[in-house]
Parts: sequence; structure tokens; C-alpha cells
Amino acid sequence: MHGRFKLLLVLCSCLLALGCPRSGACAAKPAIDLAKLTARIHELVNVERVSHDMAPLAWNEALADIAREHSEDMRDHQYLNHVNPRGETPTDRGLRAGFRCRKKYDNYYEEGLAENLCRNSLFHATKYTSVRDEETREFLWNSLEELASSTVRSWMESKKHRENLLDPHHDTEGIGVAVAEDGKVYITELFC
Repeated sequence: MHGRFKLLLVLCSCLLALGCPRSGACAAKPAIDLAKLTARIHELVNVERVSHDMAPLAWNEALADIAREHSEDMRDHQYLNHVNPRGETPTDRGLRAGFRCRKKYDNYYEEGLAENLCRNSLFHATKYTSVRDEETREFLWNSLEELASSTVRSWMESKKHRENLLDPHHDTEGIGVAVAEDGKVYITELFC
């Protein structure tokens, strides 16, 4: 069975506690253009598919809206899961939004959305400096390209995420991103 309800989780990077130093200033948190980040993740997903002799996925704005809503919900309620606190699966969330995914496999049909999740971070490390009992902390921020590439790389390095990403029956996707105040980046990728 091809399993349209592949529920997968991955943590894309270690998340460090954010906070400014007791003395000294924090480096400013970068402003990440979420539309550009989403588009770049989509491009990199298709680079992977094409490199494996597969057709690229078309962009689906309705799926992107559903994915964005789930990323925002995970950010707002501080969780990482395919099932939201109301008990809705990816397919349930799609149906609530009026989106139905039905695929033909040989001589049968399956319904449902497949989903990849990632919780990434705006920064990849914290640099501490101590001078005369004064400790400062500096965050080493990720660029948009680093966020996009580490997200797709983590999916490709996970067997189940890779299967979703390279599933030949998927022909469309939507991606939604939400950023929390603490620098966590929630990414939802939905496939049909």
C-alpha cells in the first residue's frame, strides 16, 4: 500500500534558547521574507525530484494556505505534530478547507494528503564571549538559503520524508512557513 497518511516528523536543527546578553547588544534577528523562503524550498524540492528523474511538483496555492495555517497553529501552540490539538490530520485539515485529494493507484483509489514537517531555526549557533566577568552572547543567523537547503536536506536524509518527497504519485504541493518569536521556524509541506 502506498499509504496516503504518511505522518512524519523531523527536527531540522538543534534549537538553542534565544535571549540577549546580560550586557552588550544582540545581533539583530534577520527579517526573513516568508514568501521567498517558501518559494526557495519549493524550488529545492523540485531540484531533488528532477535529479531523481521525476517530474517537478506543481505549486498549489490552496495546499499552501492549508500548510501555512498548520505552521502558524504549531507556532502559536508550541507543538510539532501532524495531528493538531483539535485532533485533525492533514487530510482532515484539507477537507475542512474544501480540498480533497484523490489518487488512482493501478486498479484502486486512495484519498488523503501526505505531509512533511520541519522545525528549523533562524540561527545555527550561539557565540559566547566573556571579558572581565561580562558575558555577551551573539547569535549566528541562518540565511534564507541556509534555512531552505537545511530543510530540504533534512527531508532527503529521512527515509519516510524522502519517500513523500519522491513519491511518483504526487504531482502538486503547497508549503507554509511560520516563525516564532524565539527563532523557531515551522515548515509544513503538503502533497497531493
